[in-house]
Amino acid sequence: MAIRLKLKIVRDNNELTIRALVSSGYETVKPEILLPSEITEKLNLLPSGSEVKEYALADGSLAKLIRI
Repeated sequence: MAIRLKLKIVRDNNELTIRALVSSGYETVKPEILLPSEITEKLNLLPSGSEVKEYALADGSLAKLIRI
């Protein structure tokens, strides 16, 4: 069962409250945080080593996410 949590992301003087999907069954070898590009733009957040990738979502649609 997927769980959604309310998260507050704070960076410098910017603050954004979002709902995050956790425990979705998605597994990776290393921990990942996937953020929609709109959020990274609002928070001016693109850490070194991150990359923009296109992911297929469960409903078949595609979304560009920032892989951190």
